Amino acid sequence: MAQLTLLLLTLLALHCGRVLTQPEYVNGECYADGAPTRCEPVRMSFSLFQQATTSSTCGAPPAPFCVRSVSLGRVVSDCRGGDICDASDPNNDHNVLYLTDFPLNSMWWQSENSLTSDDRVVIDILLLTLAEISFISFDFHGIKAAAFHLERSKDYGLTFEPYHYFAISCENTFGMLPDAELTTVNETTVLCQTIQEPPTPGIITFFPAIDRPSANDSQPGYSEALYQFVTATNVRVIFDKHYELQLAEEDPGYYYALDDINVIGSCQCYGHASRCIEDSMTGLYQCVCQHNTTGTYCERCQDFYNDVPWQRADGSGSFECKMCNCNNHSSECVFDEGVYAETEFTSGGVCQNCDGNTAGRQCETCAPFYYSRPDRQQTDPDVCQGIHFSFREHKNCCKTCLTSICTHSTKIFLASGMHSAY
Repeated sequence: MAQLTLLLLTLLALHCGRVLTQPEYVNGECYADGAPTRCEPVRMSFSLFQQATTSSTCGAPPAPFCVRSVSLGRVVSDCRGGDICDASDPNNDHNVLYLTDFPLNSMWWQSENSLTSDDRVVIDILLLTLAEISFISFDFHGIKAAAFHLERSKDYGLTFEPYHYFAISCENTFGMLPDAELTTVNETTVLCQTIQEPPTPGIITFFPAIDRPSANDSQPGYSEALYQFVTATNVRVIFDKHYELQLAEEDPGYYYALDDINVIGSCQCYGHASRCIEDSMTGLYQCVCQHNTTGTYCERCQDFYNDVPWQRADGSGSFECKMCNCNNHSSECVFDEGVYAETEFTSGGVCQNCDGNTAGRQCETCAPFYYSRPDRQQTDPDVCQGIHFSFREHKNCCKTCLTSICTHSTKIFLASGMHSAY
């Protein structure tokens, strides 16, 4: 029944994105009738390629264990079946690979036995990309843990931060009150979720965005803080406490056991890609960027597309990166916030190294001592021509000639560069 529930939950996440994550957008090539639109890769189960490691796995050496279940409202242990965890026996092996074999669930992962209830066990999950997480589910084999919590990393495990807590008693275990009220000011507060007692076998699910205020906004959608909150490259599961029992003499101890950990989400491409692919060099997944963006996650504008600042696409717009206008005289451009403000936030690109004797923010004028030929367009390679006369004699003629004829006193210098007779 638990496996069927998890499968249905996964299908719901994949097909009903309006409930579980940002407002759903049509997955496609990020353009509709030639116009840029917000796009995102399809949601999927990261169990297909996530990697898991753990600090504790039973079976080496082989060890017996008792089966836990709930009967008549209390946890009971059955030690009569001769159950054993043996890493050398495929039929009795419970290694960490079974955490990510969804939806098979033919076997489960199990930790080593412990005689203390506060045994701490860690599971690390590498998602192989920066993921936008819709939900994380834990399908317990046997009874649930009495307390555990999540941490996440956005830098492939270099740093971790608290993400979510689970406990039969949030206040006693973690000093937290369950069901804290969230507002737009504190919507990324880390919460504690109550585990029902007794901790029956089954699924516990964490939805990072559920009940957070901006998750319900269609325009523009998630706040920047919430957008960052639902992203991760790694998820760390830390089991803090077993459900405490009176262990029988024949009971070898406490253990944690899970059929699966299932992470549902999509590659985080900031609304600028509809798919992600594996990098053959690193084994990590990267976005196939559109909207003139680039980077592993489409997190910046392509070179020469810096006329407006990079921005993630959301419900209010696609925010396509815009090509700089250098009038065909430069292929280099940098974004300038001051210029962007001066143009009332329409254009902030500043061209670099203008060629063809051109100058200006957009290579739109001629350099000093060059004039714009009347028979040329500003985009022509030879639009700016030098003025040929004795600068020593006529140094006051002009510094920057903006017309086809330069005059000084009664002497007229023609656009051709030939001057009139004295």
